[in-house]
Amino acid sequence: MYNIKTLPVYAVDHLKESASKEGVKIYKSTTKLICMLDDNKVIGFANFKLYKNKAKMNGLYIEPQHRKKGLGTELTLTRLMILKGMGYKKIEANWDILSVGLHKNLGAKVINTKNGTSAKLIY
Repeated sequence: MYNIKTLPVYAVDHLKESASKEGVKIYKSTTKLICMLDDNKVIGFANFKLYKNKAKMNGLYIEPQHRKKGLGTELTLTRLMILKGMGYKKIEANWDILSVGLHKNLGAKVINTKNGTSAKLIY
């Protein structure tokens, strides 16, 4: 049974190396992450960074054996709900080109692309 919780950063220590190999970073200033759990075991996480006039979604990781189940979409929707609930009107994201379709389906607009490998989006 999957569920989502906000947990301290140390809850994902076992995933940091795998996530880092895929280019997913956790900000040094991050204290909590939105985590996806399977039977109380953290199998993925998402983070964001807050600025004065905007929020930025970065870092989404799901263990490979749990991918293609909509869990990344759930984490992204949860982040959007939290950030909009906090009053953020401008939410940015930088993603690899393969995930742009997902974000467009969730309402993001592509601002620009970089060498056909990544895109900057805004919600």
